[in-house]
Amino acid sequence: MSSSPRRPIDRRRDAADGWATVAAGVLLAALGWGAAGFCARRDRAPAPGDVQLYPEMSLTLMAPPMPAVPEPPPPEVVPAPEPEPMVEPEPQPEPEPEPEPEPEPPAEPPPEAAPAPAVQAAVAEPDGAAGRVDAIRSEWLTELRQRIERSKFYPGMARYSRETGTVRLLVEIGPAADVGAVRIVDNTGSALLAQGAREILRRAAERPLGTNALPAGFRVEVPITYRLERR
Repeated sequence: MSSSPRRPIDRRRDAADGWATVAAGVLLAALGWGAAGFCARRDRAPAPGDVQLYPEMSLTLMAPPMPAVPEPPPPEVVPAPEPEPMVEPEPQPEPEPEPEPEPEPPAEPPPEAAPAPAVQAAVAEPDGAAGRVDAIRSEWLTELRQRIERSKFYPGMARYSRETGTVRLLVEIGPAADVGAVRIVDNTGSALLAQGAREILRRAAERPLGTNALPAGFRVEVPITYRLERR
């Protein structure tokens, strides 16, 4: 047999073929992993139209066990004291009856006394006290009216919006001429006007309305009207 001539060995070509085979194997492996991952993701993804619900999470707070509290000892029973024996009192001799006194002659009635003029003055005193109370009240109300005139203002936002109305306030005046609680009883305007009326009364009540005192305080209704006039 004639032997065919041997082809010279090309090591570089064999190495290149080997690297191509390895690269193809790596590519196929990568494609296989990618397909497996895609299938896995496709299996995990919700189907169209399904709503994925997350499980409800609950937190539980664990408290340390409380130490055992010893039971209190039973209360001591104090025996009731034995009753003392009753001692019957010795009989006392009956007192001798006293002789009845002789009746005295009836006394003559005293003559009627004429009414003293001091009683008439005492009767007329309440009218004078009432007049004094009315005078002090009138003095305080005049002072309050003057302070309101000096302190009154038109809220800027309400004037810009051309808001009008009347705010009626119930003002408590104490026996020492101090202005106490202020309450709104009626408001035909807005909240801005009500706030402005409260501020006017707050400024007017910074000090007492007078130096005199009354037996008791009183309440007065103060209307404040906001009106825009055209010039």
